[in-house]
Amino acid sequence: MFLQYSDARRRLLNKWLRGQLPLRVETDAIPPRDRNEAVPLSFSQEQVWLHAQLVPEIPLYNEPVTIHYSGDLNVPALEQSFNEILRRHEAWRTCFKVTDGKPCQYIEPELSISLPVTDLRHFPVAQREATALSIATKDARKPLDLAQAPLFRVRLIRLEDEQFRLYLVLSHIIFDGVAIYRVFLPELAALYRARVTALPSPLPQIDIQYPDYSCWQRKSHYRESFGEHFSYWRRQLSDLPVMNLPTDRTRPLLQTFRGSMYPFVLRSSLADAVRSLSRSQGVTLFQTLLAGFAVLLSRYSGQSDLAIGSVTAGRDRPEIKALLGYFLNTVVLRANLSDDPSFHNLLRSLRNLTLEALDHDSVPFGLLIQELHISRD
Repeated sequence: MFLQYSDARRRLLNKWLRGQLPLRVETDAIPPRDRNEAVPLSFSQEQVWLHAQLVPEIPLYNEPVTIHYSGDLNVPALEQSFNEILRRHEAWRTCFKVTDGKPCQYIEPELSISLPVTDLRHFPVAQREATALSIATKDARKPLDLAQAPLFRVRLIRLEDEQFRLYLVLSHIIFDGVAIYRVFLPELAALYRARVTALPSPLPQIDIQYPDYSCWQRKSHYRESFGEHFSYWRRQLSDLPVMNLPTDRTRPLLQTFRGSMYPFVLRSSLADAVRSLSRSQGVTLFQTLLAGFAVLLSRYSGQSDLAIGSVTAGRDRPEIKALLGYFLNTVVLRANLSDDPSFHNLLRSLRNLTLEALDHDSVPFGLLIQELHISRD
């Protein structure tokens, strides 16, 4: 087993080995906000909010989540558990309004919901799943008004005596995938178990909230810590190429959002072979798939300089790992396929590229666009 380091991490490790770095780097904790001040949007939220203003009638950022439950379900306990999560997390009690020409977060001091239950047991068994999906899809396609809390819809559908679907539709501005799977679902399960057994909540209190993080992020000292990172991204994003993919129609002046998805299944033998290749080359599965995607784009476009967008979790501080909220950060991975590299050489190049991007991903993408004065199309 061996480790691969980017050039930046290797330089940092060498400094530490020479005793030029302290064993532990102390950072100031994110402080609670001043409750008398307006709460700005985080840089990540601002990107979602701006895009949503362009097409408020289209539910671009409605994200559906489905939870399957089999067994005897205590519905009142589930409702109480959900409301306890709302009490714990300000992010899910937040809406967004414009004050003095700027969007701000408005946090409801209290918010609770009555869990709506739709019982489909009177439908023929063969129709229940399709009916449940139709109801959930209709809920998901209704726009959520960012100026009105809550920015989610929740519905429990009963298919059989012990078969349930909990459907959630949330605005992406208040959550991300990490929040759902590492915070919301574990908390909901722990709270539900406590409720049905009449035990107190096992969850610790939260020291800070998402609005505290937003206020801290907007302070001037936050920007001042990004000098080296700005230099890296300035180099990476200079003379950024435009992708010229061949299409069967002219690109419209206005985005239509009439996209689609094409699902397909890879053979298990192929998936195993790709994982084996990744291990043998000391790269991650993501880096291998990125290399394949870059080759595909290069062949279609005829270009060797490619800018590929990706996201990182954006949770690089311990205080925010247990928070619900939107932390994802966009990064640009600039792949170089000039001189027709072998696939193994391309893998090594993209391994270093992704590790370097992670070294510098603490700069919010929105702030990066502002600082580098990059025009957006």
